[in-house]
Amino acid sequence: MSTLPIQLPKRRRKGRRTGDVARLPYELRTELNKMIRDGVPYADIIQKLGAPVAHLNEDQLSRWKLGGYEEWLKDQARIDAMGRKRELAMQIVRENEGGTFQQAGLHLAASQIYEALEAFDPDELTALLRLDPQVYPRLVHALFKLSDGNHKYDRYRAEVEQRKAELQNPLAAAQSRGLTDEVIAELQEKLNLL
Repeated sequence: MSTLPIQLPKRRRKGRRTGDVARLPYELRTELNKMIRDGVPYADIIQKLGAPVAHLNEDQLSRWKLGGYEEWLKDQARIDAMGRKRELAMQIVRENEGGTFQQAGLHLAASQIYEALEAFDPDELTALLRLDPQVYPRLVHALFKLSDGNHKYDRYRAEVEQRKAELQNPLAAAQSRGLTDEVIAELQEKLNLL
């Protein structure tokens, strides 16, 4: 009779790490983590970083690599992903002249939903629905809200363009009739608010 090994879930760390490496200044820890990432041998890390880490030994760095360093790697991946999403949002704004961050956010949310649907596994959804039947209505509601938000934004942009056009005509007429600079500046300020 064979028994399957039981895998316990990894225990989530609560609070800060308190070991010797964790107590190093942030900049020094970052440099140490970069060296580990680059495959620098532990003895060389201790030698290159000098006096501030002279009290460390290779066993401590080995334990750090399994814990604090792994957390650092995850943080770096999360920071990189956030930067890529921010850059994608900025690119969407640049490509859609007159667009805003709200519109970029909608595009970004839509692309994330598309990615989730691309990796969609019907069996996983079925299992998830058995565990929590409210998942499906929440998903449908989220898709509806995304679509509704996009529709409202499009309507808002059309209204803004119409209002700008309405204000442009009096401004052009005012300039041709020779209104004062103050009145023209006030009209231009109203246009810029839209």
